[in-house]
Amino acid sequence: MVVALAVVASSWRASAQPAASPAEEHRDGAIGSDPAESPGFVAIDRFDATSRVGLDIMYLGPHNDIFTDRAIPFRITAHARYVDPASGLGGYVRMPFAFMSTTDSPTITDFGDLELGGIFAPKLGVPGLGMVLHAGVTLPTGESGENESTLGLAEGLLALPDFYNSLPRATTIKLGASPMIRMGAMFARIDLGLDLNDDAKNRTIGNGIHYNAGIGVDLGQAAVMLESENLSVLDKHVANGVYRGGTLNALALSTRFNAGTYFSLLIPFDDNTTKFFGIAITAGAEIRM
Repeated sequence: MVVALAVVASSWRASAQPAASPAEEHRDGAIGSDPAESPGFVAIDRFDATSRVGLDIMYLGPHNDIFTDRAIPFRITAHARYVDPASGLGGYVRMPFAFMSTTDSPTITDFGDLELGGIFAPKLGVPGLGMVLHAGVTLPTGESGENESTLGLAEGLLALPDFYNSLPRATTIKLGASPMIRMGAMFARIDLGLDLNDDAKNRTIGNGIHYNAGIGVDLGQAAVMLESENLSVLDKHVANGVYRGGTLNALALSTRFNAGTYFSLLIPFDDNTTKFFGIAITAGAEIRM
């Protein structure tokens, strides 16, 4: 239905408005425009060729058999990136913050690991195809208290691209590549990433492999997206010679408006996550620079 509405809307705009110049067609996302400048996704990787600064807040619906009654957990992420339009080179910074308030215990907060990195969005010269590469490192700024680190890791189960940013006092190298496609109003991307956690204090958490996918429809003043975020934690020595790995999966329905606001409803599907949370709702805003 969404696709049908998009086609009707596009046809109406084409017949009701005069022909656009090549620059306007590129800006509006016609075939041949750079997909690295398409409307950004919300749940999966957001690295693209645009420069933005923003803040989002995620509410997590906890299961009361794990958390105390009336627990209200939130996850806040501050983020910024700059990409030079000519060279496609840029940098980014991200910082997560976890928060949980309850009626029967003190409020728990957890600052995560600050992430710094670089972005490269090369011009492929192929209409409708794009690519974004990124490489970063998390600095060991995360809190190491038992309650704080547990909260950060639990909430990271529903923010899988930033899961390793919640490890206590950890240093993680984060690498990723995202091929993209744009065909008229339709846009999509695939994220392939590797998180290398080489911190001796966190040996129970192995390295991670990300494989995300998203598809969306640009309706003009807003875009709607379906997103799949996935993380496989590779086996790592835990205790008594036992090795353990795990896979985390979630699906999100998201909306992004041209005004800079965005919303997402995320539902986890793996057993490791669903015993903690039922859903996650994200709301945020960005300013395009």
